[in-house]
Amino acid sequence: MTVHMTRNDMVNVLENPVGHDVSWDFDKRLAMSFSKLKTFAQCPRQYQAKFITKTAPYHETAATIWGNDVHKAMENFIKEGTPLPSRMKHFQPMADAIIRAEERAYQEGRLETELFAEQKWAIDLTGRACGYFDKDVWLRGQADYGYATKRKLHVNDFKTGKGKYPDTEQIEAMALLAVGRPEFYSHTVVEGKLLFLEANKVERLEVDVGVGPARNELLRKWQAKTFKVLEAYQNDSWQENPTPLCGWCPVTECPHNTVAERERRELKKR
Repeated sequence: MTVHMTRNDMVNVLENPVGHDVSWDFDKRLAMSFSKLKTFAQCPRQYQAKFITKTAPYHETAATIWGNDVHKAMENFIKEGTPLPSRMKHFQPMADAIIRAEERAYQEGRLETELFAEQKWAIDLTGRACGYFDKDVWLRGQADYGYATKRKLHVNDFKTGKGKYPDTEQIEAMALLAVGRPEFYSHTVVEGKLLFLEANKVERLEVDVGVGPARNELLRKWQAKTFKVLEAYQNDSWQENPTPLCGWCPVTECPHNTVAERERRELKKR
């Protein structure tokens, strides 16, 4: 495959996370997100099949449909005050707590940016805001809701899973996306929450995004993560990473997919 970024370019970026002149301006399949990076960390071959060759395309399931419905209902409640559907009434206490937190900040004179919902954000390789589909978009994602006080930027994400294995690194990615925007650039602390609605559980992480060393170090960490994906793409090398999750992988041609392999053996017996 064509080399789009040299090793020297990568070194330049990591030495100067904000001040470099290297652009992430190539194959749109490499526009990064937290979920894509998590897929790559789990298994590069799965990443290739899902996002590069697209031989394992996304399919909606009952769980994803439910998740989308919940996100939309919570968005409508936060933005318009629309009552939650009866099948989601058990989420009402957490939804009410969101409104109360913003109202309390307002009453105490701390509120700087009013409650917002479903914001699609993107940044380029220097951490500056850009359009979601711009040619040089590097990292993008979506904030389910948030607000800002004079001291902190609050950026949060709804989850419909049980929250057994929460991954708070997502909050770091959301923090980078948020402070890349001009209206939030001066914030030095981002408090993020993953709200597991079904489990009535909240995972918090406070991220130091102070302008200067702290922000540069966080940006450098995520740049390095994405360079691993870029190197796999440029070398066309997508290593399999067998784990106990292989049985649920959509890459059925992989020999480590235990369900697919069992089905292949059964067919040979017939």
